[in-house]
Amino acid sequence: MGGSSNCSCDFGYTKSGVDCVLSAAITRADLAQTSMVPSASNTLTVHVESNIVVPKGATVKISKLLNVTLATSTVQWNMLGSGTKQTAVWDDSSATLTLTVPEEIAASTTLSMQFTIVNPSTDGLRYVQVEISGWPLNAGLAISKTMAALRVCPVGFFGSTCAKQCFGMVRNLGCKCSEGQFGYDCSQTPVKDITTSIAPVPVAAGAAVELTTASGVGMSLPAGALTAGATLEVAIYDFDVKISDDQPGVKIKPAGPLGVFTPHGLTFAVPVTLTLKYDPTKVPVGDDVFIFYFNEDLNPPSWEQMPGKTVAGSAGLVECQTSHFSTFGPFSRPPSPGAAPSGGGQDGSTSETTPTPGVITPTPDVIRNDSKIGIIIGSIIGGIVFVAAIVGGGVFMYVRASRSINNHNSDNEIGDRMFFVRDDARIDGSMLLQEKMSTSTVNGTPTEVYNPPPVNANDGKTFCLFPLKNQVYTHFPL
Repeated sequence: MGGSSNCSCDFGYTKSGVDCVLSAAITRADLAQTSMVPSASNTLTVHVESNIVVPKGATVKISKLLNVTLATSTVQWNMLGSGTKQTAVWDDSSATLTLTVPEEIAASTTLSMQFTIVNPSTDGLRYVQVEISGWPLNAGLAISKTMAALRVCPVGFFGSTCAKQCFGMVRNLGCKCSEGQFGYDCSQTPVKDITTSIAPVPVAAGAAVELTTASGVGMSLPAGALTAGATLEVAIYDFDVKISDDQPGVKIKPAGPLGVFTPHGLTFAVPVTLTLKYDPTKVPVGDDVFIFYFNEDLNPPSWEQMPGKTVAGSAGLVECQTSHFSTFGPFSRPPSPGAAPSGGGQDGSTSETTPTPGVITPTPDVIRNDSKIGIIIGSIIGGIVFVAAIVGGGVFMYVRASRSINNHNSDNEIGDRMFFVRDDARIDGSMLLQEKMSTSTVNGTPTEVYNPPPVNANDGKTFCLFPLKNQVYTHFPL
């Protein structure tokens, strides 16, 4: 029972009546991944905390990485800020990565590791385990915890539960469209509206130019914006683009035709102004209208709001400034708390005021909770920014002092995802179990995937999600 005498218990155990019971535990074990594609390169990030000090020289094992491939049997890693590289050992036969802790880690302090694998060639779930051992005060002590599943989707499918079919090409966690394809799954192929598009126009380097249609759609380039000559074009597609349920931030709705500004990816030395038309009847009363651009570099790709405003005195025009060309579109969204309304609703009103960008609360998605457990939409709190340093393809490790997050609500900064389930929310065990699988709604209660299963009531613990950029997270009790 872990007892060394009638009066005391071994390290890691606590007296309970006449017995010594194990009190040492891993209190946090998160797994993130950057790709669900079979046989693709996939960067895994592991965050671990324990309720006792982890000594220098302790062993951390990441096991049950079944059917994955690592390039070599030894992988380099380092502790953030130390600059000293260490070596983790990969054992292919046991599918285990083992590393030695180079310095003491305080209790309730996050230990973060990152390494790159090649995904299994077949789809499915692999439940990964973390174990810590090697305490001098109790050589026999070992604590472990099962983490989220490493998920690989069938070919042509993507999403947290692999339920979304991609009509383009699956890349990492999203669906990459070819030219002429639109929508989060590339299933939309609208016809270009040649009557409102702008045909190719050669523009000399450094020239100031305005290219607009009769309706006001177009672009304005100040002198010096182009560092080299280019042929500029705008293709307009009048349809309602499909938005993914993992679109971060507040809920947005299409408000007008999309504009594909080319050459795609062209950058400008001086910001240029783009103008698009929107339909006031598609804008809910009270909502604001902004131009968003489709950021294909995010994982998964998502729409990002551009700074701008509706055009005063216009019949449904909205403008933004940008330093690059991409696919842009007008979208409506609820106003930022404390910001002056930009107008553009169904009454057709407009304003010159540009709302001050606020913290955008993430809309729940299939990765971050389709069942909407504990999400408080629109709540604003101070950001907690959690940054991982990534160098090369090795394993990296750093510590971050834990901070209390009880009773905090959702928090998000554009491009990053952060999600909390309040500790005062009433959550039953089946819901928590679904969260542990994929944070999506799953029929039934798949209790076989978590051992032991969570209790069927709120136990006063806080459940949290710390996603880094371009990574998918599930969450676990602290």
